[in-house]
Amino acid sequence: MAGVTQMTDRRLSLPPLLTRMRQRSSGLGASLLGGALAAGLGLGSFAVLVMMLWISSPYPDSGPSGSLHVAAALWLLAHGVELVRTETLSGLPMPVGVTP
Repeated sequence: MAGVTQMTDRRLSLPPLLTRMRQRSSGLGASLLGGALAAGLGLGSFAVLVMMLWISSPYPDSGPSGSLHVAAALWLLAHGVELVRTETLSGLPMPVGVTP
């Protein structure tokens, strides 16, 4: 194979851009999977903490679905999402935020 030149080698070569995309796609999939795993673990840790607080509270009002809703809201607030509370005393929606 050492004596093969460009003229005798009849293999079709992929364009350089397509070759780079094939090499990059495995890293993209691994990064996406790692990010999803990190987000799931973060949300799960908030859910476990809030469920423990809900179980230990003397008067659990809204049940486990309410505590999971609180866990998701805390996770979103920790990531900088601005939440809006629709049930206020004035009747107007108000943003819920955490000062950094």
